[in-house]
This record gives sequence, C-alpha cells and structure tokens, in this order.
Amino acid sequence: MIFLVGIWVLALLFWPCGEASAEHAADHCRPAPADVAFPSDFPALQDHEWGYRLGGWGGVAKGLPSRHHPVIFVHGNTRDAADWDEPARSVKQRFLEAGYSRQELWALSYNGKSTKGLPLAFQCRTTNRANVSDLADFVKAVLAYTGAPKVDVIAHSIGVTVARRMLVDYPEEKLAALRILSEHIIPGRWDDARQPNERELKATSVLRLPIKEFSAKIRTGPPIDEEED
Repeated sequence: MIFLVGIWVLALLFWPCGEASAEHAADHCRPAPADVAFPSDFPALQDHEWGYRLGGWGGVAKGLPSRHHPVIFVHGNTRDAADWDEPARSVKQRFLEAGYSRQELWALSYNGKSTKGLPLAFQCRTTNRANVSDLADFVKAVLAYTGAPKVDVIAHSIGVTVARRMLVDYPEEKLAALRILSEHIIPGRWDDARQPNERELKATSVLRLPIKEFSAKIRTGPPIDEEED
C-alpha cells in the first residue's frame, strides 16, 4: 500500500485531473526501452503498456538508512528519467548538493527511452492513463526497498497529471493521509465517523508541503474581554 505521497509541485493545485491536454496528443508510437540504473536487487518492474522493463535510476542498497523521505522524479512527455540528470543542469545533482543521498533520489522512465531529440513526427508521446499503473508500482517498490513510510513526488509536464491521476485511481494513500489528519485533531474519531465515499474522495485533494520556517503569535493569560462582554 502506498502510505502517503507528498507532492512538491505547485502546478498540481491547478492542473486538470483528466487526460493530458491537446499538446500531449501527438503520435503514440512504441519507444525503445529506457536505460536501467537501479541496484541489482531492486525489483524488475514491467511497463504495463509495452511489456518491457521499466527504466530509470535511483537507490544504493536495500534498507540503507536515510535522513530524508525518498524523492521520485516524474518526467514529461517524450522524455525519460535522464531528463532529471542532464549535464550542467542536473536536478539530481542539486539535490545531492543540498544534502540528499543517492539512496533518497529516484526517477522513473514510464514510456521507454526519450525521443525528444528526434524530429517531431518520430517523437513518441503518451497519455495519463497509459502510465498511472507504472508510477503506482514504482512508488510501492521504492517504499518497500527503502523502508520509508512515505515518498515525495516531483513531476514535470504530463508527469504532473500522471501523478494526480494516480491519487484518484489509487485512493488508499489519500485515505491514509486523511486518517492521520483526523486522528491528530480528534484521536479515535476516524473509526467512529462514516468513511468518505468515492465522490467525496474525488472532490478532496491532499497535499504535503515541507515547512522549513514558521511564525506564531504566543501570549499568556486568559483572553482580554471588553467589560460589556
């Protein structure tokens, strides 16, 4: 079960949850398999649409201690996991420099090898629905491999809508988040109350945002009321 997925992409607040927009509706050809750069004992996951092994990179060793939640990078259309580690503009390197370890950084190639460098007519574009199950399988595998209770997902372009669609199609992680919130406010209330139905879950968004700094107004003593109160 995916325990909780944190989304760090502000675009998720505004992006439609249906199929990808018209700019992503070009030819849906079969790309070559993407490169695989996972540890040898990481599960060999299968691309649900094309049948070959899912590519990507990430991890060092099963159960290796970590200081951060694993981060999963989800690429855009016609691209693959290498898009997050391009020379001179590597997002992966920026996270490493910020204190993350290689065990904590992961990326998935959910539609084979990148075709972005090919002429437009030969670029293999895809849709949300074709890749949701691949991302869900990858999140579960990363959770199991790292032993982490949750992951953070950073997505780009159609990767954003794939991640949002996963939250709709795999609601167990949303229920887990809502239960945590409910139990934090009123312990025991979740089991006493009616569980949310499908319509209510679809209408509810759950976001996890890192808070590095905060401020609060604190005072002592009882409220200062006006005399007439």
